[in-house]
Amino acid sequence: MLDADGQPVFKRGDKIIDIKTLKGQIDIVFDDPPGMFVREWDRAGHGLAAFGTPKTNLLYLYCDYDREGTE
Repeated sequence: MLDADGQPVFKRGDKIIDIKTLKGQIDIVFDDPPGMFVREWDRAGHGLAAFGTPKTNLLYLYCDYDREGTE
């Protein structure tokens, strides 16, 4: 879930509706309203890449049901 610059595609205030498995089956559905919103994120792990340059391969998303104050 990273863009071409290696930055997460998630932004503060983004709404998450559900989480799916790798096969595309819905695993978790969040109540809407109010909806689940990204509050912040942290890089949590690095994997190996070509030429020994580590790249982020794990993110922690911190989310809340309350969107207030995220704009």
